[in-house]
Amino acid sequence: MNAKDERFIFQGVYNLLYGTVELLMVSSEASVVTSDSATLSDDQLKARDIVLKSMSIIKTLLRTLATRSAVSQSPKKLQVPGMDIMLGRETSCGLEGKRLNASEGQGFVLPQNMRDGFANAQFEWAEYQMIRTTFNPYRWHKSHQHVKSEIQSLEFTDNNGVILPVGGNDVNIDIMIPLNSGNSSSNHFFVRALTIRYHTVYLVDISDSMILEVKPINKSLIMIVYVKHGERPTVNNYDYTATVPDYSSCNLNNASGHLLAKCLRSPYEVMSAADFNQTGLYYVGVLYFERDKLNHTRTRRSCFGRRRQKRDCVEPKPPPLKGIEYNRTLIYNPTTDQNYSVKVRKYNCYYFSLTQDQWSKDGCKVSRKSSS
Repeated sequence: MNAKDERFIFQGVYNLLYGTVELLMVSSEASVVTSDSATLSDDQLKARDIVLKSMSIIKTLLRTLATRSAVSQSPKKLQVPGMDIMLGRETSCGLEGKRLNASEGQGFVLPQNMRDGFANAQFEWAEYQMIRTTFNPYRWHKSHQHVKSEIQSLEFTDNNGVILPVGGNDVNIDIMIPLNSGNSSSNHFFVRALTIRYHTVYLVDISDSMILEVKPINKSLIMIVYVKHGERPTVNNYDYTATVPDYSSCNLNNASGHLLAKCLRSPYEVMSAADFNQTGLYYVGVLYFERDKLNHTRTRRSCFGRRRQKRDCVEPKPPPLKGIEYNRTLIYNPTTDQNYSVKVRKYNCYYFSLTQDQWSKDGCKVSRKSSS
């Protein structure tokens, strides 16, 4: 088959995909459940069937393209409105540790023991199809309301076209999805100088995670945040601590005469997903003082021992406290009090179970590598 024939087949598959994805989008919208009712209407049932058939047609079309790929050849990429696709063929050894990126920061990272995930299946090579949709096709169960991100899927078939189930307790596939605001809550408070004010956050399920940020409104302020699981922290007794803002992960770039900071993580991040390693109540204590009142002669090299900072960073010694603010009504004093915000972003991991016909959390866990 010559190059002209290849282009003709590719264009034909693209045109069919374009129309099928449009049908998928319309049908998924028609199938949406907005109440707690477990019974679907006739129109919703028809829309659900069209969604499932559309996905089946899409996968069949992709196999047509994949059959024209050599094993271990660079994957083919295809994009239609609402859907990005990557497909190819690879040996079982070639799949070990392989990264499948639809775009930067999005896709799958296969484990080094990926071969164990196929149990006792015997095959010369596997065909993979990675599909990313900007919309949620599966919305006929109320569980779809938990899903706020784009949808990514990865499917393997053997050299005979038979689907290869993936499983195993020690086979962990990382799915990279850009973090959006998640289930985010942000509230504003004020605190008095050299006085700790407390807040609480709660992690319900160990498969979920959170990112905690504290942001002073006055940019000339430095705030020290102490966190402890199960009880109130003090300046000498805490599980986690951080100074905010923390620009140690930031680089300044000159853009058209303006300095812009590009940071690997938020300067106001106190705890990332990696720090929330047990369920229950976390107490957060906030303390502030002004930059020009720092005693730079009394420093330690630990830099709180929790942050990814350079060895030459300095850490202010905790100042003497005037008191602790417990949960009571406070009257704002504009001459002494300072405003700040506490932001908590909660993240969950779900996958669509075809056997249960709904979104499920079983076996899905937010990675401790997740960050803002």
